[in-house]
Amino acid sequence: MSRAFEAEARHKAQEELRKANELLEQKVEERTRELQASLTQVQALKDKQDADYYLTSLLLNPLATVQVNSPKVRVESLLVQKKQFVFKNRVYQLGGDFNIAETVTIGDATHLFLFNGDAMGKSIQGAGGALILGAILKVLLARPVTKANATPAAFLAGIYRRLNEVFLSLDGRMMISLTMAVISPDRSAYLISAEHPDPVLLAKGKARLVNVAQLPKLGSTRDDMPSDKIAVTRLMLAPGDLLILASDGRDDILLSGASGKVYNEDESLFCRLVERSDGSLRSIFASVESAGEVTDDFSAVSVLVE
Repeated sequence: MSRAFEAEARHKAQEELRKANELLEQKVEERTRELQASLTQVQALKDKQDADYYLTSLLLNPLATVQVNSPKVRVESLLVQKKQFVFKNRVYQLGGDFNIAETVTIGDATHLFLFNGDAMGKSIQGAGGALILGAILKVLLARPVTKANATPAAFLAGIYRRLNEVFLSLDGRMMISLTMAVISPDRSAYLISAEHPDPVLLAKGKARLVNVAQLPKLGSTRDDMPSDKIAVTRLMLAPGDLLILASDGRDDILLSGASGKVYNEDESLFCRLVERSDGSLRSIFASVESAGEVTDDFSAVSVLVE
């Protein structure tokens, strides 16, 4: 009788264990289905987001252009955005940094116009600012300034004021830092900067920062100064000189130190990296990457005077 009782108890315990295992398997299967459904939903949202990123990048690409055909200068542009995404098995990038280089007519002469800017915000927000900037800038550059007394300095001041008017209408929700330059036929460089890193001049193997008076960012303040009062810096270039306009990504580097990782605070580091390079922006960016971890978008546009 005792053995029968023990056998029945074992059978009952085994049956309870079997039911518990079945219930556990059922719960695992249900949870797995829920997770798969959630992952499918997340992937669908990501695919939609990447499609939005892709469409935005398609709008930006024809605006950020280098359209210069002159034997007297060699122009280069480089844009490396931190936001990378995959769409239809191809890698794209998106962000708020923006370059443009075009020839413009000022008075009766053709000049070279360079622009490097950084829109507020990350990825899609910054790209939205760059999109507005690029569209307006393209319209402004398409209008030749044929007045006999037109000057590069007045041209730059006018571009700044018109862009600022557009971004002021956004009530501080989007601001742009920038450096603009006009290179005249006599190799004079005229520069305007708005809370942006100073340009770099590489001359005879030595790189230095060009001290440019800083204006407020686009969209940050109402500027009631007449155009001829806006600070424009003039610089004479010589054959072989390389002028570089670059965003703050050039300085935002995480360096390895004795006490661990530290952020670079030396603005002259970029000048030393330029000197080590062969002058091409790809080579300069490779030097920046070798110095430490680049933590922000990197953009630069350069002109080499032949």
